[in-house]
Amino acid sequence: APGGGTHFATGTAAPCLSVFRPLWLDAVPASLTPAPTGRSDEASLFWRHHRTHRAALADLPAVLDRLAATRDAIDARTVADALAATGADRAQRERLVTEADERAEDWLRTLAGATPTHGHEDTDPRWRADWLAVDRRCGAAQD
Repeated sequence: APGGGTHFATGTAAPCLSVFRPLWLDAVPASLTPAPTGRSDEASLFWRHHRTHRAALADLPAVLDRLAATRDAIDARTVADALAATGADRAQRERLVTEADERAEDWLRTLAGATPTHGHEDTDPRWRADWLAVDRRCGAAQD
């Protein structure tokens, strides 16, 4: 049955900086479209989150310290709501997906506001060159 299995996805570049979005085969979060391609864009959730993720890497432990409790509370609510809706009708699942998607988009704005504003300043030289190469390949380079 289309509504039979409850699934969760972040749809993002870094699950540790993301919140889950519930989905069913007949109720998919609008934010998961369009699907990302191999090129950076402004429309897909993955690439929007990628930019914030890259900025957060400048001070990831501090960003996680500030926001982990909020992220975990959002996830706990989303998972509880979705599991309680297992077996609900499609309209109810779609409402739940929309509400969770709105919370997830609020989370992304909160995350963006809590990340360093000086761009992709990875301080660890072991990773900086690799990330810059990835950014160039996908068109996300900030040079």
